[in-house]
Amino acid sequence: MKHPRAKLDKKRQNIIKQALNLGYSTNELKQAIDGCANTPYNMGINNNNQIFDEISLILRDSAHIERFINNSRIKNGINNNRVSNDFMAGVI
Repeated sequence: MKHPRAKLDKKRQNIIKQALNLGYSTNELKQAIDGCANTPYNMGINNNNQIFDEISLILRDSAHIERFINNSRIKNGINNNRVSNDFMAGVI
């Protein structure tokens, strides 16, 4: 999920704050971002070869957050539990 020119604007800040207000920890949001990176469909393995990795999608609601958290634990069929050290690594 490489977006070197991505900016943490007010809209993205609000999306992150909203997810935190739902009761998710910073660590869980990191896991959700990593989980998106582990999801082939979101990484462009789909009919349109389109990548779906925007923070607004990952943190859209509890269902999305929890789905991506679950995906963070599985990569190539292996339980992973990997969390990146840099919270914004999955965003930018």
